[in-house]
Amino acid sequence: MDDLLTVSLASLAVLLVSALILVLVLQKNREHKGAKEPNYQIFFWIGVAFVPMGLVFVLLSFTSGFPLYVGIPFIGIGLMFLLIGWSKRK
Repeated sequence: MDDLLTVSLASLAVLLVSALILVLVLQKNREHKGAKEPNYQIFFWIGVAFVPMGLVFVLLSFTSGFPLYVGIPFIGIGLMFLLIGWSKRK
């Protein structure tokens, strides 16, 4: 397997495991304390940063030898953050 693909998949796996642990810890803290509602506007702005970065990577893949599979996760994660930010806005 290509080294870049291996590193990308390993990074994605670490990110998903970290996110799962974070969700479990936040759920546990929410049950014990009256946790505050998160600021969903931050999720929106993180998505605004990730989507263009992913688009740049995709454009680089069409203009040079940069692999396409690097930009797709950035766009996907950015869209998820955008949707979370939009759905929970005040």
